[in-house]
Amino acid sequence: MNYKILGILGGMGPYAGSFFAQKLFELNQTACEDSAHLECVLYSNPTIPNRSNALLSGAPSPVNEIAISLNKLSTIGCCYGVIICNTAHIYIDEIVKKSRLPIINLIECAAINIAERGIKEVGLLATSATISYGLYDKYLGPLGIRVINPEKKHQTLLNNLIFNSSYGIKATAPTISDKALDDLHIVIDAMQERGVQHLVLGCTELSLAMPSLKQSNIEFLDPIIYLADKCIALTALQRAKNSELVNMM
Repeated sequence: MNYKILGILGGMGPYAGSFFAQKLFELNQTACEDSAHLECVLYSNPTIPNRSNALLSGAPSPVNEIAISLNKLSTIGCCYGVIICNTAHIYIDEIVKKSRLPIINLIECAAINIAERGIKEVGLLATSATISYGLYDKYLGPLGIRVINPEKKHQTLLNNLIFNSSYGIKATAPTISDKALDDLHIVIDAMQERGVQHLVLGCTELSLAMPSLKQSNIEFLDPIIYLADKCIALTALQRAKNSELVNMM
């Protein structure tokens, strides 16, 4: 696969895509000049149908619009792509069939990183759709990692702090409202009381909140960070291969 130009599909929600792009530059700590950073294109498409509603309520599927968006990125020269939405990966097999752009799977990337650290149990904070589908279980289970989901009342808090139109993260980003942050800490504290030591931020809106989270004995595992690191590493590998080819000529 050619890893020269990365296509970033955002818009789910809109700030998550830009947050990921920021992490691509922020985490590339060996870059000391412009040319050492990744070539990338961010396409933010907020018209993609709601992923949660599609699964839970039978609303229109996001698959076609996601595939069309990825193909647009391919048309303008992107060589591989990422989808900045956890819940969208419920549909990843269908998306891959319709997309001309090879995809780095956000959930698979996170699962591999978590397994490499020898972690055997994680708590999961995610949308109800992601949890009811068992998305992280699908990838972590075969690696011998147990997933602990929030209790029902805390899942309700979590959904609201993500989606509520007045105080939810989607509505107030990039600022995180006090209400959303307070409720998020209630959920985190409840998971900690259940013995959770590692907590996956399985929704990109929660990644936005991470800088505002108070310190605790829980370690936050952010798939967005794992994905950014992966893309940085792939670009470095591609450039090394290209350099070898040049030297052989």
